[in-house]
Amino acid sequence: MNHVDVIGPRRPLSRETRLLLVTILVSLTTLWVLARVRFADRPAPPNPITPVLTQLAPLPVFDQLTSAMFQLQSRLAPLLFGVDVQRLSPHGDRRAEVAPALRIDIDTAVTMIDGSSVTDQTDLAPGAAVLARDPASGLTLLRVLNGSVPDGPITLPPTWSPRQPQSPRYLIASEVSPGVVSGRPLLVGPLEPIPSRVWSEIVWGLPTGTDARPGTFVFSPEGALAGLVVNLGDRLALVPGETVLRAAARLRQDGHRAFGDLGVEVQPLTAGIAASTRAHVGVVVTFVQPGGPAAGKLNVTDVIVGVGDEPLQTFEQWQATARRVPIGQAISLLVQRADEVRTVELTAASTAVPSEPQPLGLSLRGVPRVGVEVLSVAAGSAAAAAGIQPGDLITVFADRHTPTPTEVRARFAAASADRPLMVAVTRGPVHHVLTLEKR
Repeated sequence: MNHVDVIGPRRPLSRETRLLLVTILVSLTTLWVLARVRFADRPAPPNPITPVLTQLAPLPVFDQLTSAMFQLQSRLAPLLFGVDVQRLSPHGDRRAEVAPALRIDIDTAVTMIDGSSVTDQTDLAPGAAVLARDPASGLTLLRVLNGSVPDGPITLPPTWSPRQPQSPRYLIASEVSPGVVSGRPLLVGPLEPIPSRVWSEIVWGLPTGTDARPGTFVFSPEGALAGLVVNLGDRLALVPGETVLRAAARLRQDGHRAFGDLGVEVQPLTAGIAASTRAHVGVVVTFVQPGGPAAGKLNVTDVIVGVGDEPLQTFEQWQATARRVPIGQAISLLVQRADEVRTVELTAASTAVPSEPQPLGLSLRGVPRVGVEVLSVAAGSAAAAAGIQPGDLITVFADRHTPTPTEVRARFAAASADRPLMVAVTRGPVHHVLTLEKR
């Protein structure tokens, strides 16, 4: 008997399955077409399915930032430069720093130099001089001298403002040193709008831990000026680019103004100090300059609770008011000492700091019956200015022949600033007579 297999009719695919297969086919075809339109310059892959998804994916964020920084660096090079600042603090300490400066036209730049001791006499290098300054914010307008930066017209970048302040983003922080301009990515979290008494406008509070330092100019990846990083009380803030440029325009219009010093330093009122003093608002006095305007009127630990008739709510309010008092103008303060509140009037004095005399700057070794040998000469010293060099033999110093190291230092210490000292040196086979000034 023959065996015959009977195969029943095949079941057709369900409607849902057919729709799913058609959808997948249409989707892959659409992706391939989009990829060919968007990336027409790329050769068609032999297997388009997997590469299509790869081509449509965005570039990694850091690749985009690297490309943006590279392009931005060349655009910002004519605008940004570093200013070496040599200045004296209110306590007489000399400090050196490099402040980034942004050119706003062919011969003018703006920078931020904090510290009340900065004046129009502050030594700035290379090639810049102070035109005007706001001591409350530290914003400083500079005259750019010829040859200090590249020549040519200045085109300021557009300004940037956040469309979604609460969204984190990458910006580019400018890094400036003498002769070098670069940028680095700066991750900025949610921005908080804060009214500012110092800037008279809204600024953006930066989240705690933001890796930026005050005085840094910040740009968007597209090259727009996002703003200037500043200290705002106990946190960092970003002053919008438009606000910075408006403040610079006001400085240019007002010109140089001689603001004074009240001779007092303060700090914000902490919870512990408030509980101890029973003061609810104000700032606490931490230092009173001897012989200054506040000497004999304010004591350390006094709490300044008001300026005029206005309660002193924040430390920034104190900065905006006290640092903008012209020389010779009086300001009325409400001061709480223990449980007593009284009115104290202070008159702002000049902030000029007397210059320190140059040090001798010599390291010496005695040479019997000859004088002293110069072992080293400190840069910026009186000896360096006179032209004394390491290896010189000093045979005469002032009125002393064959001096000892002790006699050289003693003669220099006793010398008058208005009369140069005569110094005889032997340099190899050559003899010289130099003049050394104590100034």
